[in-house]
Parts: sequence; C-alpha cells; structure tokens
Amino acid sequence: MSNQVKPEATEKPSTVEMLEDAYAHLDVLKLKKAEIIKKVIPAEVQEQLDAIEAEFASQIAAVEEAIDNLEYSVKEEAVAARETIEAGSFQVVFTRGGYSVKPDDVLRVADRWEKINAEVAAELRSILTVKKSSASIRARK
Repeated sequence: MSNQVKPEATEKPSTVEMLEDAYAHLDVLKLKKAEIIKKVIPAEVQEQLDAIEAEFASQIAAVEEAIDNLEYSVKEEAVAARETIEAGSFQVVFTRGGYSVKPDDVLRVADRWEKINAEVAAELRSILTVKKSSASIRARK
C-alpha cells in the first residue's frame, strides 16, 4: 500500500465570492493609485486641492442630501400611483409587490401541522408576508 496523501480537491469559488474578490481587488488598485498620485503632487498644490475640496464639501453634501430626499419622494409617488413615471432623463420604475412564497403552499403545510402542533401551524400562517411594492430610478435610454 502507498502512504501518499491525495491533495484535497479545492472547490471553485462561487460567483458571489468571485464578485467580492473583484471588488476587493478594485479597492486595492484605487488605493495604490491614490498613494502614487499623492506622492507626485507637490505639497503646495496638495494644500490648494485640499482647500478647494473643503470649500465645496458642505455644498456637495447638501445637494446629495436633497437628491436622496427627492429620490425617496419620487419613488413614493410611483408606488402611490402604481405606475412607472418618465420625465426628463429619468424614469422611476414601479415594481408591483406580491407574495414571496405561494400562499396556498404555506396554508397547505399549516393545515397538515394543525393536527400535530397547533402552535407551529399558527406560526406558519403568521409568516405569510406580503412583499411591498417598490420603485427604482434609472436613466432613460
């Protein structure tokens, strides 16, 4: 008999793991790029850039907050109207809500459990939740 140890088969990473790795790699590249740029910019130029950044930071933050509020409002409008709204270069796409599982299937299982354990049956009926309608904002083509 041979005492050789077989190498363990390595599992292929999932698509989600590959995506996570790609994002991590992108972050590393961006950090390296920023470090190199910082090294080649003279101190007096960096001070001016920092001053410009500081000058606009609060204005940009205020506009970003206004955009977040407007996006929330327009999504709520689309959900209330139950339709996609198109205006200018944007469309607010309405997505109708529904059940995440087939209600009849849950109720059928709950009915079977009713004979065995009424508490479990009640719990099964209580998890039957409705998916809320939603809206997302996209650039129009």
